[in-house]
Amino acid sequence: MKKSYRIALLGSALTAATFFAGAPAQAACVVTPPATPVTGTVVCGTTLTTDTTYAGVSPSVSRNYEVDTSTTVFNGSVAPATAAITGFGLAFTNTVGGANALNVVNNGVIQINTGNTAASGGDDALSITAIGSTPVNYSGAGSITNNSTTGGGLQITSSGTGNITANVGGNVSTLGNDYAVRVDHNGTAGNIVITTAAGTTLRGGFGGVAAFIPNFNSGTISITNNAAVGSPIAALNTFNFGVVGQSSLDGAVTVINNGAVGLATDRAQSVGVYGAMFGTGSTQTLSVSGTGAVFSAAVGVQAINIGLGMTTVNYSGAVNSTGARGIDVRTSAPTAATSVTTGAGAVSATGVGGVGINVAGAASPATVTTGAGAVTGTDYGIQVATTGVQTINANGVTTGAIAGIHSNTTALRTINVGTAGNVTGTTQSILLANTGGAAVNNSGIIGAGATGLAINAASATAPITVTNNTGATINGRLTLGAGADLVTNAGTINTQGVSDFGAGADVLTNSGTYNTTAATTLLGLETLNNSGTLNANFGLTFDAGATA
Repeated sequence: MKKSYRIALLGSALTAATFFAGAPAQAACVVTPPATPVTGTVVCGTTLTTDTTYAGVSPSVSRNYEVDTSTTVFNGSVAPATAAITGFGLAFTNTVGGANALNVVNNGVIQINTGNTAASGGDDALSITAIGSTPVNYSGAGSITNNSTTGGGLQITSSGTGNITANVGGNVSTLGNDYAVRVDHNGTAGNIVITTAAGTTLRGGFGGVAAFIPNFNSGTISITNNAAVGSPIAALNTFNFGVVGQSSLDGAVTVINNGAVGLATDRAQSVGVYGAMFGTGSTQTLSVSGTGAVFSAAVGVQAINIGLGMTTVNYSGAVNSTGARGIDVRTSAPTAATSVTTGAGAVSATGVGGVGINVAGAASPATVTTGAGAVTGTDYGIQVATTGVQTINANGVTTGAIAGIHSNTTALRTINVGTAGNVTGTTQSILLANTGGAAVNNSGIIGAGATGLAINAASATAPITVTNNTGATINGRLTLGAGADLVTNAGTINTQGVSDFGAGADVLTNSGTYNTTAATTLLGLETLNNSGTLNANFGLTFDAGATA
């Protein structure tokens, strides 16, 4: 079966030397009733399969079994747990469809041996294909291994309208340039649900687990991955994608990853965890979440939604990228909200142009909320570039060389730094780019030193409000824009050099402590209200404006 591996980006398995490979066949697959296509059951014990299609004589050592679901449910199984299907693996091909289910339970071992390449019913170690309204259900704790360089581990495909449900309870691997587990629903309707088990491993030359729905099916995708994902053991740093859910029409997509995707020594080469919706008219939700650690050489977690629905990323696991993006979210919805939330896990992007959390989109509202985990990037810790309203809540260390936080919008943005927040940057700590106004509320720390630029809003034309709350600290200078800006300090400000308040009727109200650690100038400030402590031992100069 020919597969396409195109993904649109806007971003311990059995080995070849396993002892089953040379074991003689001790049993076979028993077909009841024996006619083909099969209308009843196929029960496989230990079998050395051949790359043939069952011809109606039971028991059989064929790889591929044609299935009829028009009148009865079909049940295929590998049992007991000691049963090993070796040789050319196993395939079930639905040639007569119907409303009855095609069920496959694997509690043993299914394997393509080294040197073999399967063709009958597909080239995967276990291939399941459905047509018509036939639903497919896969389950079992058995392992699946493809020691060929062609094909995947488990492949389930439907060209009909039945749902596909896969509960993968064992290890799955392939040496080929393919996914360990892949589900394609190419029909006009039908949903995909995939669940993998904790304590298991998915290894594929191309990726771990993936689900795809094309642009003529409005079905939904739901993936819950609890398995560890990585490259084939002998070829680390070769898998491209860890966990993938992609719809090209208007069905909702939910991707949950609780397993470890990659390691520091085995990174996803493209995206670790990926969710995408490419239906331009879809009003459904794209949701990406999880607790599993992600290691990537490019993008850690990515969500792309070009539809009209909400996009939500809620990822509490650590995301470690040596590439350009830790978490990357891209949307085009004009009204539906975008929300990104992180937790205790650190998020980092240490490559060229690296951004810890990046949100890019249209006029829809965007909210980023970080947890205790540090967010760091080569350039920016957090970057939100949209034309809509923005809210950024920084509750941990947030840092980047250009800025810890970069907000770019023509609309209003609110920056809240929590009590455990610590926002720093080499060029500036907070960069408020473009013309939009802003409210910066600080309950933690902004800036690393008095000589630095704490907040840069030079391009803003709407008012900027900076509130430094009791117990909070701002280290560094302010550069504000052309609006009537308001700075209120009830905490501590440590500064030196020139703070430029810009044009407009600007006001500084100090009820806390304002420390000048060297000669300091407040440029363009119209009004100073002081009921706190103003330490100007090194000199405080006002410009020629009317400062009251």
